[in-house]
Amino acid sequence: MSVDLVATHGAMNGRSYEGAMMEKGKAGESIVWRWLQEHPEVIDVDDLRELRQMQKADVDFAIYNEDGTVYLAEVKSDQYLRIGGNVTFEFMRINHTAPHDKACVLGWTARTPARFVMFYASSEQHVYVFTTLVLRRMMQRFTQNKRPSRGEWINALPEMKMRWVSTDAIKSTLCFFIPLSEFKPTEYKRYDVSAYV
Repeated sequence: MSVDLVATHGAMNGRSYEGAMMEKGKAGESIVWRWLQEHPEVIDVDDLRELRQMQKADVDFAIYNEDGTVYLAEVKSDQYLRIGGNVTFEFMRINHTAPHDKACVLGWTARTPARFVMFYASSEQHVYVFTTLVLRRMMQRFTQNKRPSRGEWINALPEMKMRWVSTDAIKSTLCFFIPLSEFKPTEYKRYDVSAYV
């Protein structure tokens, strides 16, 4: 597993909902919002992004479908996701200044109650739609298949990629990057959203 220590856009921000990373995220969310408004199976969408409780829960939209179902969705922007690229799985968030019993929590991919995770791939202007169930099962399968038979240093595991992200001034995030090729074609859907950019 290789670890990239990257000084990110958010490292000096007071909180993670500020700065360049958040602006990219909001742009992707707006594109997905417009696309969902015209999706043939969707009859309505509630925008939950400004509700603090939904921000904490990692949920952006409630989607009302023609068949009567209502699903929650989380939207992320990823300029590196594309055919041949990697899917981000955020597995841990560290709070460097919190009381010791709140020092770390599960990452958003592991904790969101949303049924769907939608990645806006800005490099291709496509949306990749996964169920959280598929993402979590893939993380389990991928890390089990790639882990060493005994304890090993992370940088000695070249088939696995992990990134340390300095999220803001007091938090850091740890992510796995799973090659899109590890997913079966039936485990996600890909939509062209260039008309909404």
